[in-house]
Amino acid sequence: MTERTQHQLFGASGVASVVLVLVGSVVGSAGDQPSYTLDSTTAQIAHALATPVGPAGWAGAYLELLSYGCFLFFAVWACAKLGGGVLGAAARAAAVTYAAVGSQR
Repeated sequence: MTERTQHQLFGASGVASVVLVLVGSVVGSAGDQPSYTLDSTTAQIAHALATPVGPAGWAGAYLELLSYGCFLFFAVWACAKLGGGVLGAAARAAAVTYAAVGSQR
């Protein structure tokens, strides 16, 4: 695989991560994925969690989960390409932490 092809592949995975999270969010919202904020009352949160999620909600959740894999693919490559070292290791750790915490919601 040539270096140019690698750049295109990893760059496309970065773009795909953004597209997948946006599409997953839209599809999930259409499929009645639970949605609540810090301003929600306990009754609103209980109602959102008690309502079954439809197939579109699950499809949206899986698309969002796939976006984290694409992001990690891109982030690890970008950190290595930009020099690695201590700064690259810190950036990789931040990317892995973001994906681990974000995928748990």
